[in-house]
Amino acid sequence: MLLWAGPWQIGYNTIYAYVDVKDGTRLGLKSTAILFGRHGKACVVLLFALATGAWSFGGWLLGMSPPYVIGMLVIAAHLGWQTWKIDLVRPEVNYRLFLANILTGILLASAAFMGTV
Repeated sequence: MLLWAGPWQIGYNTIYAYVDVKDGTRLGLKSTAILFGRHGKACVVLLFALATGAWSFGGWLLGMSPPYVIGMLVIAAHLGWQTWKIDLVRPEVNYRLFLANILTGILLASAAFMGTV
């Protein structure tokens, strides 16, 4: 099955990078949180949209059944909720959102499985 997770991985890792962006900046590290700066939320929205679009397109190319489409809608809502909740200056919120991507992976695997039934 065609699954392009790159934008999703960059998106959730960016959320995590905002957990310690102050330390990363102080230490001279390079991260997407530092690169994106105050535009991080918009960049994560774009990355999550790219991932959801790629997964949906891949499912369409593979002829997945309607449960896959429902799964993609649930995933889109879940990722949308995450981007709505991102707070670039509250590390504790971003850490919980980073962990919420465990559910994203479970939803994606479930959609892929159900889409073949």
